[in-house]
Amino acid sequence: MTVKPENAILSNVRMAWTMDEFYASGGTTSFADRVSAALGIHASQVKVVAVYKGSVVVEYLIEPTVTSGSDPARELRKLETKLNAIVKDKSQKVFGAPVLSATTDGDVQVEDPTYNPTANVNQPKNPSKTTPVVKPAVQPTPTPTTITAKTTEPQTVTIEEEVPVFEQTAT
Repeated sequence: MTVKPENAILSNVRMAWTMDEFYASGGTTSFADRVSAALGIHASQVKVVAVYKGSVVVEYLIEPTVTSGSDPARELRKLETKLNAIVKDKSQKVFGAPVLSATTDGDVQVEDPTYNPTANVNQPKNPSKTTPVVKPAVQPTPTPTTITAKTTEPQTVTIEEEVPVFEQTAT
């Protein structure tokens, strides 16, 4: 699934922290406060979407200021340039812990070649037990689906999802 927010920057950062350390230092509120302060924007413009293990991975959105006569696309380009510089600068402690890897709008800014979040996802828990094998069947090219969701501040998100068709066969 690919989520492409419109009028927002979708980013994630993986930090050298445990979940307990992350939440003990203020969690998502402190994270949003630190990022917004570094970018010089209001904290309400930083929306934490998810926090999960992998050290600590935080996915977040940065939204433009909404004022009459403003140019949201131009503002987001400036914010993205500033964010990328902050993420790549190892001397800054903006995120609260050392950055291990980071992406901005799908572009890798800091790469950790040892990190593979999808490794062993489809591996059986106990390979010695006989389990059915699920194999993807041939399917036509998926048609992108557009979903418009309204929140307190309207935002359109385009989701392109490839939904595999599975056949179950016993081994």
